[in-house]
Amino acid sequence: MISKLFWRYERSRSYPTLTRHAQVRRLFAYGSMATINVLTVPKCMDDAVWSLWSWMRVLEGKVTPRLFVDGAVTAEHRRLFDDHFPGIQVHELRPWLGQRQDLGPQLRRLITSFPLGGKAALVAALSQDGPSIYSDSDVLAFNRPTQLIDGLTCKKPLYMLDRYGSNYASVVVAAVQEQQLSLPDQVNSGLIVLPKNSLNLTALEEFLERFAGWEQLGQSWFSEQTLIALMLSAAQGEPLKRDDYVVSLDRQFVFERDVDYRRIAVRHFTGPVRHVMYLKGIPFLIKLAERT
Repeated sequence: MISKLFWRYERSRSYPTLTRHAQVRRLFAYGSMATINVLTVPKCMDDAVWSLWSWMRVLEGKVTPRLFVDGAVTAEHRRLFDDHFPGIQVHELRPWLGQRQDLGPQLRRLITSFPLGGKAALVAALSQDGPSIYSDSDVLAFNRPTQLIDGLTCKKPLYMLDRYGSNYASVVVAAVQEQQLSLPDQVNSGLIVLPKNSLNLTALEEFLERFAGWEQLGQSWFSEQTLIALMLSAAQGEPLKRDDYVVSLDRQFVFERDVDYRRIAVRHFTGPVRHVMYLKGIPFLIKLAERT
């Protein structure tokens, strides 16, 4: 009972560390090996600064940063990111997707059908540009992600594994089974490595043409993750190492042990442990910044 009370408090309190990004150094060295693409919403811009900064720190000189915002981007937002990542491309998600010529009518329908439909369409589009790295804004990189870097020059996409099982939307799972397709187990769509042309957009378009559950997509938090998993399955995607690329509930409650950030490459701080990103993950990055 006490643990749950602390959990509710930690999830609702404010975190001054979120806005301490002004004290970390700018990262200027961009490279053309790939793009790192972080998706956020206007209320989580500070999260996105830390996510991008953590990625550029471990990938500096290899990638070019891009930010996608599912919502309106203000001049203040642009200044915030240009201060840390000079010359960064900052895009409003839906207008950017609307200009894509490689998205069919069903993929375009996804963008407005449910809240995270734009994310699924973005992953599909990035796979055509590649090599690209897609990251949610609650994903932080702590150490050199060797498997991820190597994956940029391979043909198959890479994805994170959820330690606790598969979180998929039942309406999409039913359609996958009806169409005699398959889903990989335990896909977490917070981080995806996308070599160029690694996803088959035509196959997803055909699946969606036969899909009858459009109105139910918004009833699950995992509809976009299930559709992304379907694309990964068709592309024979492979998982990143579970112990290095972590999706877990460690330190959800105050008396529990946390992940050792000295030993992992990346962590996705999913909803139940988002507060741990502010309590532990970002302070760890600040300590790393102070040493350099």
